[in-house]
Amino acid sequence: MELRHFRYFIAVVHELNLSRAAKVLKTSHPSLGQQIRVLENDIGVVLFVRDKNKLELTEAGRVLEEQAIALLTQLEASLKLVRAAGRGEVGAIRIGLSLGRC
Repeated sequence: MELRHFRYFIAVVHELNLSRAAKVLKTSHPSLGQQIRVLENDIGVVLFVRDKNKLELTEAGRVLEEQAIALLTQLEASLKLVRAAGRGEVGAIRIGLSLGRC
C-alpha cells in the first residue's frame, strides 16, 4: 500500500463519486476505481458500499477516513519541519564555557 492510495481514498470520500474524485485528482475514473480496489485488497476490508450512482462508506471506511486524515496531516507537518531544519530554521545551538581555575 502506498501513500497515494490514502490520498485517493480521501478524495473519493470527499466526493462520494469516482468520476468527480478522478477529475479532482486529474486521473481517469477506471484507474481511480482500480486503485481503491487495490487499497481494499491490501487492507482486507470493503471501504465503500457501491451502488449504480453513489458510494457510501462502510464502518471500516469511516475508521480509515479518520486514520488517513491523521496520517496525511502528520506527514505534512513532519515534512514542513524537516524542510525547515534543512534551511537551518530549526535546531538548537549549545554553547559551553568551562571556567577553570586561574
